[in-house]
Amino acid sequence: MAIDTHGHLRKTPGFGAKYTKRLLAEIRRKRGIFLVAVDGSAVVGFICAIPKPQTSADLLEYVPMRLWRITELFITRSRRGKGVGTLLMDRMEAALRGRGCTMADLRVDAFNEMAHAFYRKRGFRDLIVDMRKRLH
Repeated sequence: MAIDTHGHLRKTPGFGAKYTKRLLAEIRRKRGIFLVAVDGSAVVGFICAIPKPQTSADLLEYVPMRLWRITELFITRSRRGKGVGTLLMDRMEAALRGRGCTMADLRVDAFNEMAHAFYRKRGFRDLIVDMRKRLH
């Protein structure tokens, strides 16, 4: 079992298959977008996004927008830093604009500094910071 450096995430046996099944079901149900990057017959990355309709409570706080959430961006370790993430994000942003999306958001773990820097470089900004404290 893998545990992250902050000791709060874990990936138990079978996690990958169960998570993927749940992710694909959500994309189908919400009519989301799933894009895959391949090199020959090898998958080298993927990106997913789902619409996030605003609720009446959201509209009390935020201006009206057509919001989509990028739920996943994964690049195989050997392809990170080689443009695959940029290509997938470019294609996803074009697909979102094609569906009338006016705003995209995403979540990134604070300890994932490489991803955070990548998203900032693309124009994403911190909106809300979740904080957590271990209580022993």
